[in-house]
Amino acid sequence: MAEFWAKGAELGLKGKQLTEFVKSQERLIAQGQERQAQREERQMELKRLELQIEMETKRLELQTEMVRIQNEYEAPRQRDNQQQMLHRAPKLPAFADGKDQIDCYLARFERFAESARWQRDDWAIQLSAHLTGAALEVYTRLSNHDARDYDVLKEALLRCYNFTERGYCQRFRECQPLSGETPSQFVERLSSYLQTWIELSGEEQSYESLWDLIVKEQFLNACPKDLATRLEEQKLRGLKDITDAAGRYLIAHGRTLGTSKSTKPFQKSGNQGNQPVKGQTESAPSSNEGQNITCFHQELDD
Repeated sequence: MAEFWAKGAELGLKGKQLTEFVKSQERLIAQGQERQAQREERQMELKRLELQIEMETKRLELQTEMVRIQNEYEAPRQRDNQQQMLHRAPKLPAFADGKDQIDCYLARFERFAESARWQRDDWAIQLSAHLTGAALEVYTRLSNHDARDYDVLKEALLRCYNFTERGYCQRFRECQPLSGETPSQFVERLSSYLQTWIELSGEEQSYESLWDLIVKEQFLNACPKDLATRLEEQKLRGLKDITDAAGRYLIAHGRTLGTSKSTKPFQKSGNQGNQPVKGQTESAPSSNEGQNITCFHQELDD
């Protein structure tokens, strides 16, 4: 500090000016010392970070080496376990065309493949070895690329056996009790067909959506086949979209939806007293009177 007073005196400073000069020099010295301390602190922090990084790197290297050693030890044992599991597992039977249901068979195949820990990329070729009949024809008609894709093969098989939205609708409509099937089992099967039909339709499970689904299905059944096919190709969902598209199709082809010129009045079966329906004339009884008449449901086209 004496140096600053002497230096100030040499510069000709006196009194208040000299005092201010000394104080400014002291502030400069203090600031320099503070910056030096900050630099030293940053250097120490950098060294600590470098040490932490070095230690973390060594820890990761050690962990990686331990995993490698563990894998080398356990991999042969896992392979042996898998081979033993495959030897113990029952052999997957081939698909019996005309006997097995393709959706059930695919579900069993997928569970078998997962249990055997097959790579999904190999599922298609593994499945092809178990296909017969029409299912095998579906596989052979796929391109080489699609034949290696299990999802593509599965979709093609389901479509071939009519396991589609329309197919499940048809199954629900035409379902009959099987031999030995209990009422609860029959209802469960009906419910399963209906549930799958709704899921494949993409409709929400609400009152309005189910209303549209049922009316849409009945509308397509009642339409001329070429019109119904055209509407299904467009994959329309909403009932209004379907009716609008049907109207445009009929206008473009100069046709109407109905084919009959008149509609017969509705008459319940077992009319009391066999009275004629209002608007109809009474006719002589037919030769089939008194016989049981069976109505066969026409098979729906996919």
